Formats: sequence, C-alpha cells, structure tokens
Amino acid sequence: SDLGSPCPFAQLLDRAHRAGNRTAPPAMARASKFPLRISTARAQTRRPERSTFRGVATLLVAILMLIALSVREFQGLLIERLEGRLDRSTTPPACGPPRDEADDIGLIASYYVPPTAAVAGASADAWSVVANATLKNHEIAAKKFEIRYARVSSAAHPRCGKMRAVRDLLEAEVLSGDWLVFVDADAAFRCTSKLASSLGRIARRRYGLVVGNRFGFFAIRREPWAFDWLERMASAQESRPLLCAVHQWPENAVSRVVNATGDKCHVVVEPDFARDNIRHAAGSGEKRGAALRSRLEEFAEETSCF
Repeated sequence: SDLGSPCPFAQLLDRAHRAGNRTAPPAMARASKFPLRISTARAQTRRPERSTFRGVATLLVAILMLIALSVREFQGLLIERLEGRLDRSTTPPACGPPRDEADDIGLIASYYVPPTAAVAGASADAWSVVANATLKNHEIAAKKFEIRYARVSSAAHPRCGKMRAVRDLLEAEVLSGDWLVFVDADAAFRCTSKLASSLGRIARRRYGLVVGNRFGFFAIRREPWAFDWLERMASAQESRPLLCAVHQWPENAVSRVVNATGDKCHVVVEPDFARDNIRHAAGSGEKRGAALRSRLEEFAEETSCF
C-alpha cells in the first residue's frame, strides 16, 4: 500500500491497546467485586447490633427520667423522713424588730372537699359527719371570738388545694397586717381556746407564720412574704399529684422543699398553739364505725360550751 497510509497490523494493535485500557481483565474484575461482598455482609451484621444498642439506650433514658421524676415528686417526703415531722418547737431569730401594729385576726378559715370515695381508710359518709360537726363549731367559735369565718373548697385541686385557697382568702378577705387562722375541717376549737392571746404570745409581732399542728392548724399574716410563700407552696403541691395522692399531710412534705433560708426568720413552729386551741375530731383511720362514734362523743363534750 501507499507509504502515507497506516499499516493495517499497526491499526489492529492500536485498537487492542485502547480496548484493554477500557475493560479490566476478568481476574481483576472478580477481585474488585469480592471486597464489596464482604463489606455488605459486615453492614448487615452491624444493623441488629445498632438497633439493640439504641433500644438499651432508650430504656436507660426512660429509667433515669422516671427516677428523676420520682425524686422530684417525693423529695419533701424523703427530707421529712430524715429530719422528722413539724412537731417540735422552733423559734428562729426574727427578721427584724417587733412591728408597731398588734397581732389582730381578720379571718378564721377551713378547707373541705366532699369525698366521692373512701379516703385514707375512712368512708365518705364519715367524713361528711365530721365536717358538718366541725362546721357548726367553727361558726359558733368565730362568733364568740368576734372574727369572720369562711369554709372554702376547690374543684381544680381537691386534695392539694388548701394553700391556693388560703392565698386567695388572704388577698381578698384580710387587711394588710392582720392574720388568717386556718383550721382543718376535721378539727374543732376547744372550750378553753384563747385564740387571739395565744397567737399574740407566740407571734410576738415578729413572725409571719405560726405553725401549730403541722399545717392542720396555722396562722399566717398578710404581708408580701406571705403571698410569695403561699404561691410557692401552692405551685409545688399542684405540680406533685402523686405526693398529694399518697401522703396524709402533703403540705408538710412540700414545705421541706419550698422553704428557703430566707423563710426561716418568718416562721415559728409551736405545737402548743394547736394543743391549747383545737382538738381533732378523729384521726384519718378512725373516721368509721364505733371508733368514730366514740371520738365524736368526746369531741362534742369538749366543745359543748359553744
């Protein structure tokens, strides 16, 4: 052929060389696929391990959240078990010198929500009998003391609505500087009660809260600190429904969480304030049967002067 045209043999070699660059030999192709199969198998074995780990991690998080919720819910109860109940006299240094105004009582209040089922071992009927008996006692005693009386209830928080109700009454019914005396709906005033003089003797125009029988009988003075403290108490109770459901005196447990260092100079605990003025008609476990009748007879005799 002509010298200017390429050699057919050279063209054939050139084509074979180009095709070899584009297509790998069969052995190399097989070798490249083998690692891919291994990596795919490893990924399949890792998936169950990862799902198991995620399940365990989720369970641990749930358990930790449950523990944290329980500690928050029952923190006050734990402190109460360690430190004891509010049944010992404590008279801390007051916040300041005695006030100029006298310790006048502006309102006596109680709190009662009619139960719809058995409560703390007592029947609903027994609670109603006790509440009706004490209501008459409270009203007559308030007249004797020449102090207004109110019995309130709560539909929103029946078991733990006491402190919210007290706060609202203090704001709406009590003048600045005067006291609100709270008495449980299953307690009544004694014939020998000298409420005003005993409160004045204990408060000494220095304190803003006098706790007698835990929070079944206490007096709180209308002042800025009282509203702040009652709001903290009410909010803490309302956010702890389990504590309210199982604790006989939830206010006592909640107070251990709420009370801060700055509160101590406002509060005096004096069991004699309760012993000198009130008598509980029946304990929660005695609001039934013969025990209830016996306690009501004692209660009627104690308060017959009214």
